[in-house]
Amino acid sequence: MKLNSFKMLPFAKELLTLLQEGLNDGAIIIDDYGITLDEDQVRERIAQKIVTKMVYWQPKYEDKELLDEPTRLAGARFLAGVVFSLLKDK
Repeated sequence: MKLNSFKMLPFAKELLTLLQEGLNDGAIIIDDYGITLDEDQVRERIAQKIVTKMVYWQPKYEDKELLDEPTRLAGARFLAGVVFSLLKDK
């Protein structure tokens, strides 16, 4: 199967939006709790914020739903890890 990049643009755009919102939320979480918290706890707090924002997102590709709940949570955790990496040395 070859993906059509043009058809995936809305999906990619939403992921970037979620990443930006995760950065905003992550900065607040780190400011409030500090980076001295267990890194896994910080990542999990950020992931929970992101997954909450993803709850109504139902992306499709060629009429196939792309996110079930386990995939949505895995995506939120992935984005939280990226957010944490971007913010941890600031």
